[in-house]
Amino acid sequence: MDHALTASCIQAVAKHELAPPKTTDWPAIKADWKKVTQFIANKQYKQLTVREALVYTAVTMEVMFWFFVGEMIGRRNVFGYLVPSDYVSRDTRKKVKALEAEAKELAQH
Repeated sequence: MDHALTASCIQAVAKHELAPPKTTDWPAIKADWKKVTQFIANKQYKQLTVREALVYTAVTMEVMFWFFVGEMIGRRNVFGYLVPSDYVSRDTRKKVKALEAEAKELAQH
């Protein structure tokens, strides 16, 4: 197997498939999305064969899978975001400050 050929093939496919849509692609994307929404609104999914339903389900699951893989790549972590253990948000700090002031005021009376 020629590794250079394989690498160039993978690179060409990735460049084409992972590229963001061009402005010329938007009308087709909008038309396809409209078909999907009409398909659901008209309940045409009830006329699907079992095989078609399984294929559409598998495609939907694949899209969701790649979305979550992208999320993990973006976070650089599999489970949630890494947040320092001593992190306290501004909102929480304000609430604590207000509660401390209220407690101090009550203690003075």
